[in-house]
Amino acid sequence: MTVLERLAAESRETASFYIRRGNQRLCLFRADSPYPLRMNVRPGDMRPMDQSAIAQVLTAFERSTPQPPPELPLYTSGITDPHVASLAMPVFGAGGRLIGALALSGPSSRLTTEQAGLLAPRLREEAERLSAGLGAQT
Repeated sequence: MTVLERLAAESRETASFYIRRGNQRLCLFRADSPYPLRMNVRPGDMRPMDQSAIAQVLTAFERSTPQPPPELPLYTSGITDPHVASLAMPVFGAGGRLIGALALSGPSSRLTTEQAGLLAPRLREEAERLSAGLGAQT
């Protein structure tokens, strides 16, 4: 939660951590954006495994590193909801096993492609830090 709270405070967008649960993605942890306009997803909510950045990360890295690996973090806009954008990075554990997806999400009017590019290095840094803490080899 500390990582999510830090990301939400710095980015001013919602930070969350998802895992795959069957054919859906499960929001395990979430730190909300300070703005009142945000997606209404709570920890414990299930979302579809669609083409959103979060679902793509959970799918692409669930067995091994895809060839060619996607450019990370992944950014999508308007997939699950036409007004929501997300930026996602995989988080790995020991043996390179995918643990979940660390994500920033917000209204597509705020989390634009340009803004996602500015936030990408911090999201990547935090995902790599979490992965190292969980025993992933860097």
